[in-house]
Amino acid sequence: NRRKDGTCYTEDMKIAPVRDSHGEIVSYIAIKRDVTARRAGEEAQRFLASIVECSDDAIVANAPDGTILTWNRGAQALLGYTAEEAIGRHVSMLVAPEVHQYIEPFTRQTLQGRAGSRRDGLLIRKDGGRVDVSITANAILNSAGEGVAISAVFHDITERKQAEESRALLASIVES
Repeated sequence: NRRKDGTCYTEDMKIAPVRDSHGEIVSYIAIKRDVTARRAGEEAQRFLASIVECSDDAIVANAPDGTILTWNRGAQALLGYTAEEAIGRHVSMLVAPEVHQYIEPFTRQTLQGRAGSRRDGLLIRKDGGRVDVSITANAILNSAGEGVAISAVFHDITERKQAEESRALLASIVES
C-alpha cells in the first residue's frame, strides 16, 4: 500500500463483511497492519540462513547440553551424516573418543562469552574416517545476553596437517 507521504509499505489486511439485522451484507470492514519491518526481518533471516546452508564449511549449532540443533550441507559433505541423522543427537558422535573429555570445558568456555573460541580438533565421519578440522565456536545469545546455544564452524585442515607432517619429515631427514 502507499502512505499519505507517498512511500510504500507492506500490509497485512483482513476483510470482514458487515451484516444488517436480516443477515444481508451491507458493507465490508478492512483491518490493516503495517508488516514492513516484520517482512524485512524475515527476509534478512532467509538471507542469512541461505549463506549458512550454502557454505562449504560445516556449520553446526548445538544446545548447551550438546544436542545438535542445526546441520548444514557443508556438515553433511564433510562428515557424511544427513541433517535428519544428526539433529537431536549429542555432539560427542562427531568427536574422537580420545578427546571427549574436552567437549564440556570447550562448551562452557564458549558459552561464557569468549568470542570466537578457536582450536584444532579431530572429528569422526559417519564412515569412521577421521578428519582434522579447525573449529571456531561462538555463543548464540538470547535477548538477555545469555548463551543459549553454540554455533560451530568446522573447516577441514587435513591437507594442511599432511603438508606440515611432510615438511617435518623432510626437515628431520635433512637434519640427520
